[in-house]
Amino acid sequence: MYVLDADVFIQAKRLHYGMDFAPGFWSWLESEVEGDVVRSIESVYGEIADHGDDLADWVRGPGRPLFLDVDEDVVACTRDVATWVAAHPAKPFKKNAFLSGADQFVVATGLARAWTVVTQEVSAGNKGDLKIPDACKALGVPCVNTFALMRARGVRLVLPAAVDDA
Repeated sequence: MYVLDADVFIQAKRLHYGMDFAPGFWSWLESEVEGDVVRSIESVYGEIADHGDDLADWVRGPGRPLFLDVDEDVVACTRDVATWVAAHPAKPFKKNAFLSGADQFVVATGLARAWTVVTQEVSAGNKGDLKIPDACKALGVPCVNTFALMRARGVRLVLPAAVDDA
């Protein structure tokens, strides 16, 4: 199973898989939910649902089954995430930002359920920032980006055969 971070949806919409020209990406996500392969969490839904755009419409409509409530096991694992954040050398405002948004719950979901986290974030390395891949690495949670997920799932984006106009 995979748990998706908000930037998976946001970057897909803004960059590679705009809803106007790549509806197959969004249909694929819907089908992966039906097959119990991908999910996201309610706090990610909250970061997207009120933006008044086509992505917000999608998450409130066909994408809604993706988003799970946070359960007691996930809440328990947020303590492990918070402990990692507290020990991190990042500035306090960065720590607060990580803990006040969906990021801590995405990582905690991966930890609690032994799921792979999917994010478009990249490691901050030694730059003093808090990024999901760094938290995942520190806590032993597998973490990949959208493209790695698609490859692992055998996704192929193929255009239909050209229709002969003759």
